[in-house]
Amino acid sequence: MKSLLLAIVIYAAIDFGLSMNVKNKCKIESRVKLILKTMNENTVAAVVDCVVGKGECDPTGEEIKVHAKDAVCSGRCGRDCTCEQIQIRLIVRKMKLEYNDQWLRVENNFKYIC
Repeated sequence: MKSLLLAIVIYAAIDFGLSMNVKNKCKIESRVKLILKTMNENTVAAVVDCVVGKGECDPTGEEIKVHAKDAVCSGRCGRDCTCEQIQIRLIVRKMKLEYNDQWLRVENNFKYIC
């Protein structure tokens, strides 16, 4: 009984340690936190106008424009995501969920280039 309990504790400790390494692989950068926090209908529309070439670009628009094609064209990276890809995916996920009409504008702009 003691050996079974010890085995369970060791397994749990190893599993917890491995999952912590995966979960703490990257920290959300402050610039990404700011983008996520300040997203609203007006800011998202302005940034998307920049990305698709229909409006002027502010620093946020310029940064997102650099990564937009990759966000649309690259497939899922799964466990092999780089920290940069994780940051981009967080922004894309919020856009898809809360501003899907704007995300579709970005997709339509790049889908023929992919």
